[in-house]
Amino acid sequence: MKCKMLVTMMILAVLSFPVVTERGNGGSLFAEVSGGQVNLSYSPYQAEEFSPWMHDLRRAESLFFGSLPLTYGIVSLSFSLFSESDSLMTTQDYINRVGAAALLSAAIAVTDYIIGIIENESK
Repeated sequence: MKCKMLVTMMILAVLSFPVVTERGNGGSLFAEVSGGQVNLSYSPYQAEEFSPWMHDLRRAESLFFGSLPLTYGIVSLSFSLFSESDSLMTTQDYINRVGAAALLSAAIAVTDYIIGIIENESK
């Protein structure tokens, strides 16, 4: 058990440091070294770097996973209010709640996508 914990901590420690490469060897992964100094500069994405469907997919993903905690809370509260049993929640009840919350979050993402298409066509 201690060996697994030690290996895990060592892997996390190694992965937490930025990868540093020398400038001029074809680019860098995370950081660049020039003149002995590490350059951690940020460069924003260019407008043509991603296609429009990738932007739409990213927006849908953000909306889906962003709304999931809220929809799970709403669905769980609704199930609790309208359930007839006073027993503890079973595994099937939990699966039903997560599934309903995922469907509601997907509906929110699809609705946003449809609204975006309608707005783009009206421009």
